[in-house]
Amino acid sequence: MQNFFIQKILNKEIDISSIPEKYINKELVNIYFNTYNNITGIPKKYITKYMVNIYWNKYKTIYNIPEKYLTQSMVDEYFESNDSNYYHGELPKKFITDKILKKLLNNFNNTGICNTIPSEYITEEMVNKCFNMYKNIRYIPKEFITDEMVKIHFDKYESLYGIDQKFIKSYMIKHYWDKYKTIKFIPKRFLKDYMINEYINKIII
Repeated sequence: MQNFFIQKILNKEIDISSIPEKYINKELVNIYFNTYNNITGIPKKYITKYMVNIYWNKYKTIYNIPEKYLTQSMVDEYFESNDSNYYHGELPKKFITDKILKKLLNNFNNTGICNTIPSEYITEEMVNKCFNMYKNIRYIPKEFITDEMVKIHFDKYESLYGIDQKFIKSYMIKHYWDKYKTIKFIPKRFLKDYMINEYINKIII
């Protein structure tokens, strides 16, 4: 089965986030990275500084770069070259300068998205504005998300993408599996052997 997934990667027929965790190892990750030159979806424990350097030089984005490999110069260059001042993700506080904070606050004023802003600058009013606009918890910092928000989000999008594992419930897994028949985004604790087998059989055909 390992060779099957490697061949799928070499043929660019699968992304790593769709491969069951038990089949992911250093060899497979290296083949995946050398094929795509992209760290998106690669478990952080396998990401190396070498990969980050190639990824950064190719895409000039700080998305998906583990904090231990992220530098202030990368962050500054990203925001200098990004005309929209937009960053979707929670940027580590140590990289947020006064100049970047101003851009993040301007981004909120323009988009209503607040998950990029340090929590001490976020108000309940901002969170409510953001959620009422999008009904999407991906745009809200984790510490402000409630079970009710997660339910509304899942009912709208019917997807596990972007939902923190601690909020995922059994009924979501059942609905998601029945609808998509994919193990992508299903936490390991919810995965059943029949799901993995059915999923693998589907992509083999």
